[in-house]
Amino acid sequence: MKNDLPIDPRNKMNPSQALDATHLQNFVAAIKTGAPLASGIVGGHQSTLLCQLGNIALRSGDALDIDPSNGHILNNKAAAKFWQREYEKGWEPTL
Repeated sequence: MKNDLPIDPRNKMNPSQALDATHLQNFVAAIKTGAPLASGIVGGHQSTLLCQLGNIALRSGDALDIDPSNGHILNNKAAAKFWQREYEKGWEPTL
């Protein structure tokens, strides 16, 4: 997928906001029309997981031992607590 949208370095919160929107539009189009994905699902998962684990390591102040088969945090209950969130009553996800 060719994209000529520039990254805006003045946008301190999300300099690639326009690029994010392009990926989201592509993802929705793939669901609705079967259009090919610009980026694979596995690659998106892996890059997002890496960001999440980096944030958890920073917040916990520890290096993380990760199970490479599933990305789960091993042997660190304090860090693992950052992997979940508390939901307001009535907003809990159900499976």
